[in-house]
Amino acid sequence: MKKSLFALAALGAFAGAASAQSSVTLYGAFDVSGAYISNGGVDLSTTSTASSKATNTPSTAGNQIALVDGAFATSLWGMKGVEDLGGGMKAMFEAESDLLANNGTMHSGGLFRRAANVGISGGFGSIYLGLKGNPLTAASATALPVEGNTVHSVRSTIGYNSTDFIKNGFQYESPNLGGFVARLAYGASDTTGDTGDGTIIAASAIYTMGNARVHAAYNKAQAGNAATTTGGTAWDFSSAAQSGAYDQMGWVAGAKYAMGAFSIGAQFAHGEQTAYTAGSTTATKTANANATMVGLGYQASPALLLGANYIVTTADSSMYNLQAHYALSKRTTVYAQGTMTKNGAGAWSNGDAYGNFMPINTNSSNPTKNIGGYGLVSGSSFSGGLPNTTGSAVNVGVIHKF
Repeated sequence: MKKSLFALAALGAFAGAASAQSSVTLYGAFDVSGAYISNGGVDLSTTSTASSKATNTPSTAGNQIALVDGAFATSLWGMKGVEDLGGGMKAMFEAESDLLANNGTMHSGGLFRRAANVGISGGFGSIYLGLKGNPLTAASATALPVEGNTVHSVRSTIGYNSTDFIKNGFQYESPNLGGFVARLAYGASDTTGDTGDGTIIAASAIYTMGNARVHAAYNKAQAGNAATTTGGTAWDFSSAAQSGAYDQMGWVAGAKYAMGAFSIGAQFAHGEQTAYTAGSTTATKTANANATMVGLGYQASPALLLGANYIVTTADSSMYNLQAHYALSKRTTVYAQGTMTKNGAGAWSNGDAYGNFMPINTNSSNPTKNIGGYGLVSGSSFSGGLPNTTGSAVNVGVIHKF
């Protein structure tokens, strides 16, 4: 049965609207794996805020076996539809949501937090209105031949992307101009009387010629001063040691090339944030870090893909990553991944762990010991790996797409 018919049958609530479309597709993916994690978590019962500062070593939770969701690919589902308007023009919509396979819930950001937009396309390109992915995040996610969520966590490690998904968005994607494609995005503040507070701009440019690809992308989120504006969005990293709002800026540039069964990719990234002291307009640059990424891919057979990645940052942290993927079919792949992270004292701030890596990307947790480097320690929020630690993780999983 075609996907479009299955989508209408499975989602009866949308049947009336969907029947008017030329095509409606239900799609999705699951990525679930078993993981062995060493020195990758924080022991909430023994770690205090004082011992978790960037200059100290926090108490870690030791070794753990865990069920992990989304270590390589994101578990998600969505719907998209296209209507032929004639004359080379089309109307389209997309709604996309997370699937947390480890516990059957969805992300706290909402049902369709990944995408909720409508658009028009034609010879001029495509225009989208609504929630859609950040062009910088999309370009960076495919910078290396065999990347995935664990490796791509570098975007949070040095904070070069302001957000993965742009709300209140206006986006434009150019047609393919001889291998060149550009994307421009603007996220409105939707704040009466303050057009700057909470806005975001982002852009990417990708040029593909044969087996070679080069790309560059930029984004900036403007917070304004949340302490003195009304109704504004505070781009705050939720650190107990910080206050006020933040501007966040980042850019990336990279290239990728395939040579037969081998491929190589490299990317350089820069991220920085500026903090506004609560109750004033004083701005202080609190973070300024770079990351250099190199990745190799080898298609050992039509079914077997091997990858290796290395990332080092100026925030005194690094990641080593090895991967093997074996395709059982066009839709189902089994994979194994091994990652080691080394985190020094060079965290972005003294209150949270920006600048450090997690040994694995995971949505799993339990109330006492939080795996993957996340944890609430006496009120402090950790958004990255633990300072002054070396962590590792090995996971074996299945990815199925539909």
